[in-house]
Amino acid sequence: MNTRNTLILGLAGVIIFYLLYKQEEFDTSSYLNRIADLEKKVDSLHSQNETLNVELKTLENSLARYDKEVDSLENSIIIIKRRTDEKLRNVSNLTLSELQSFFTERYNSSSTPTGTNSPTSGEGSDNR
Repeated sequence: MNTRNTLILGLAGVIIFYLLYKQEEFDTSSYLNRIADLEKKVDSLHSQNETLNVELKTLENSLARYDKEVDSLENSIIIIKRRTDEKLRNVSNLTLSELQSFFTERYNSSSTPTGTNSPTSGEGSDNR
């Protein structure tokens, strides 16, 4: 019995070894073709990514330049507002007689057209 069990066990081992290592060849060509196609697509996407990165840098530089320009314009607006507020305060502090003399000196020295029919000039109008 001992020899018979050893023989059966040995034969079973040989059959199992044969079944495990004698597998049919698996066709991998379709998978290899698919892998090659995917590698090409990945390379194409890397190229597009590089192009987009360059465009991104260009747009970031433009944005930075526009930000500086906006900051400069905002500073100019602030300066203009300050000057305007200062002039308004100065005018608000003038008395009525100072305002009249200011406008009289300013607009009397300039040449005024004569003989106009303007209702504000007082000449040539019949509405006296």
